[in-house]
Amino acid sequence: MKRLFILIVILLSSFTVPVFGLEKIITLPGVGSDALLEEEGYILHQPQVDWEEAGSYQVEYYAPSLHSTITRDIEVLSKNDLLAGVEFLSEVGQADISGLYVKNCIYISEDEYFLYGGKDTGYHPYQTQDWTCFPYLAFYRDGFLVWEKYFSAQRYGYIKDACLTEAGIAIIGDYDTPSQKRNIFVCEIDSNQSIHYTREISGSNDDYASRIFHEDGYLYLYGKTRSTDLDYYCFTYTTNDIYIGILSLTDHSYYDFRLFGNEGDDLIYDALRLNGRSYFFCRFRGEGYYYNKASYMRDYDAILYLKEDLYLGDWISLSENEPRIDPHFFTLGDKICLVSYLNDKITIQIIDAELENISEKTIILPNQNISDCHILVNESLILATISTDDRKQKSLTIFRFDDDFNQISKTTSKIAAANNLLNFYQDHQGHLIIPVVSLVQNQLYFLSYENYRLEEEEVTNADYTKYSTNLYFNNKNVEKVLVKNDIPENPFGEYRKLYLYRLNNREFYLEDVYNFHLKTNIRSHEVYDIGVAPTFNGEDYLNGKRIFSGTKIEEPGHYVLEILSAEAVETLVFSVQNLSEDPVCPETTPSLNIVSVFPNEDEGETTPSINLSKIQTMQKMTSGLYIIFSGIALGILGGILLTKIRFKGRKHA
Repeated sequence: MKRLFILIVILLSSFTVPVFGLEKIITLPGVGSDALLEEEGYILHQPQVDWEEAGSYQVEYYAPSLHSTITRDIEVLSKNDLLAGVEFLSEVGQADISGLYVKNCIYISEDEYFLYGGKDTGYHPYQTQDWTCFPYLAFYRDGFLVWEKYFSAQRYGYIKDACLTEAGIAIIGDYDTPSQKRNIFVCEIDSNQSIHYTREISGSNDDYASRIFHEDGYLYLYGKTRSTDLDYYCFTYTTNDIYIGILSLTDHSYYDFRLFGNEGDDLIYDALRLNGRSYFFCRFRGEGYYYNKASYMRDYDAILYLKEDLYLGDWISLSENEPRIDPHFFTLGDKICLVSYLNDKITIQIIDAELENISEKTIILPNQNISDCHILVNESLILATISTDDRKQKSLTIFRFDDDFNQISKTTSKIAAANNLLNFYQDHQGHLIIPVVSLVQNQLYFLSYENYRLEEEEVTNADYTKYSTNLYFNNKNVEKVLVKNDIPENPFGEYRKLYLYRLNNREFYLEDVYNFHLKTNIRSHEVYDIGVAPTFNGEDYLNGKRIFSGTKIEEPGHYVLEILSAEAVETLVFSVQNLSEDPVCPETTPSLNIVSVFPNEDEGETTPSINLSKIQTMQKMTSGLYIIFSGIALGILGGILLTKIRFKGRKHA
């Protein structure tokens, strides 16, 4: 255990090694409380956590079952930091690679993977100028070696590439012939070491493997041959050709080869399958069909594709003056991308499927010398690099980009011993594993990259406005579990729900915030009839007394309805009269007995609180109506009497 700890410190000097015990708690200011620290079976010592301020904290527990004290980390992050994304990098496994020249690894699941390349066993049956290693494949489960296999015990060779199939994986490599020329071999094998398909492709000269892909029961092979006979007879016209081979996993007798190239020593850097087409990044040399479309140079880099029927589609010339290190393809939707590096610069060229439009993205790592880079495209584009500064300090830098290559995040960690990166792996839950080879320590280290990012969403409906939180782990949505709901029945104002997001030995506590709108049938400065029943949400007081929604008001008068929320109060002033009868002018102004539920700040007692000017205006309006009605009545009575007098006068004349 001590040796393992030392290795972790050497490799990841700036990484946090998880403390045995309880999950790390991560939250935002104002969200957490000491209640989150309570754990059954543990005795919490006096915690010193300021839940209102961003910072890092640590608390201690006594574990009676262990008779020891354990610690727990608490991280209160600023919301802006979590919105931008926080990242963690830690070691989750390792494998001994003594004597192994690792080409790559390929995963079946998070806990199962194949490791392939070549291994020097110390047995050297003959002299060679190449590596004295034998083609090697190993299968690991839960971090332990299950089995290993050499594909030639007497001939030096190397496995160049592998891909998943229905049965397991297919590998392609090359090894020496008895005459020390090079032949290609292909094999399909499963995790139980059962071989489903094997074939050696022979020529009398040197033939080299490069890539292999599986598609619809066929294997597509890519590489370079200098042979024109045996298995290559009738398929080639010149030496030094680049080839594509097709093998059937169901009809083992079927094979087909197509070759192309110029008269010089052509090279293949990488190949790719996309939508039934085969794309090649290669270098053409000498005279021949594939001329440089940009100049008259006969030694240049090019990208070309073969259509589904294996006939030439098109090719484009790339700058022959631009040096590249380790150029390789990856796909981004329906586009192909070519990534390479040199010194402190990474260049990504984005090309459409027809090779008609090309754009370029450049990434600079100032004062760094890049030694490897690798890309994974999943929900987001992740690029990792190993680089060395002027003081020979190695760093692992991880970038995340969106589909338009806009940078989302960047994290850099010092790493003491690293030579190159292998295939990344990301499972359906978002766990991302980055294998790092250390030739100095003869170890393969598996690093877990974790990016946590907060997204907020605002939703408004007739009842409330909701500000919901969603946590993303490596760009995958994390399931949340309700911990606390403080929303009462028939709420008004702001309330919260507390949620737990638990994964990877971390507990995130985040809140959804609800702002419930006021809903009532009462409006300020209105007059209502006897028996009106105010409806409302929230906690309400009528003239200082608690009432419930739907309570009828049977007495006339002036009222103050105060509707309380968690952080504020809505005050409504209205009157109740008997509107079903003729209005009667009151002889005296009724006394007001209106009391607010809120105390006077100066006296600390309950005091009246109402807008009297509004009420006086209402009283003046009532008196005015009385005068108008009285005038109209007197006018009508006078008119009747005057008519009768005039009528009597005409009768006596």
